[in-house]
Amino acid sequence: MATAKQLILQAALACFDEKGYEATTTSAICTASGVSNGSLFHHFGSKEGIASALFLNALEDYHEALLSGLRLDMSAPEGIEYLISSHISWVVDNRGAAQFLFEQARAEWLSSIREAQTQENNLFAEGISQWRDPLIKAEKIRPEIRDMFFSQLIGPAQLMVRRWLAAKDTQNLRRHIPVLTECATRAVLP
Repeated sequence: MATAKQLILQAALACFDEKGYEATTTSAICTASGVSNGSLFHHFGSKEGIASALFLNALEDYHEALLSGLRLDMSAPEGIEYLISSHISWVVDNRGAAQFLFEQARAEWLSSIREAQTQENNLFAEGISQWRDPLIKAEKIRPEIRDMFFSQLIGPAQLMVRRWLAAKDTQNLRRHIPVLTECATRAVLP
């Protein structure tokens, strides 16, 4: 059985998806979750507190999805395909969380969790570096793109994802994985 905290987070994500962050009220979240106003404020303190928890949860889940199967012995092409596929699959499997994560990435209310967000991003970057840096040293990945590696890798896929999310498209986004992998491979391999 879901806890009050989980019910609030689930309801808030659904409300944010349906009405948008700005238009969603704590009252609407309470109604959707079946949790009292007092419980909501006890667990999160504010709508921003709920949004912050949702954002960090989504970011951690996204990063975990990308790093969980990235093995240090993967070749550059294998790792690229894995990362593109994992990115697309996470978005498809977590549409609401993905929409919230990507739409709110620069929201003003994030200032309260900026340090935690930076720390999470740094851990993710370190995980990518552990796989990527030996390949750069072995000249299997272009060294000059070290600082923009992830942008080169995920950039085209992220454009497709944003279009898919904005259109509320029901077509299979995974069908683009081979072409997106080919684009990323051309961008990062020597």
